[in-house]
Amino acid sequence: MIECPQCHSALQKEFINNSDFLPCLKCHQLIQAIVFPALFQEPKVPATAESLIIADQANCFYHPDKKATIPCSFCGRFLCALCDIEFDQQHLCPSCLQAGTRKKKISNIDSETVCYDKIAFAVATYPIILFFLTLITAPIALFLSLRYWNTKSLTGSKARFVFAILIGLIQIIGWYFLFKHGFRHTKHHG
Repeated sequence: MIECPQCHSALQKEFINNSDFLPCLKCHQLIQAIVFPALFQEPKVPATAESLIIADQANCFYHPDKKATIPCSFCGRFLCALCDIEFDQQHLCPSCLQAGTRKKKISNIDSETVCYDKIAFAVATYPIILFFLTLITAPIALFLSLRYWNTKSLTGSKARFVFAILIGLIQIIGWYFLFKHGFRHTKHHG
């Protein structure tokens, strides 16, 4: 049931996924209720494995007393409904899923994440202690930030990339002025 956020009265069907704002029938608050279709679907009941009734039926590799429903797409072991892991339109057993993740044979599973935003920020800030290193690390920080801008971040924020870019640009501009004024200063005295 969808409720009005102000008076908590139930909203009628015409409110749901309507592109216009409509007034609540009770409190007249303008409301637009956009919901996912899953709200109206019945929840999936977890799979239960059937017990093996006839001795000559195929049984599950992991549960010998349960009836097999499908073979594993990788190794061919028979699986009951409890052991069947449907992933990327394939049916896998727990061992193949684990081995595929470990050996990187299943490409759609991210078992590790490289935090490029943290790396770019560290490359931009840590060398400030030894400022002469920033001549090399500032362009690297810019490159990392721009190259990996669209990669997934654990925080979901681009803040570290933004700070790395700003710090890297400040360092590059600083080196530019240092070279420009440093060489001018030596030309006048030399």
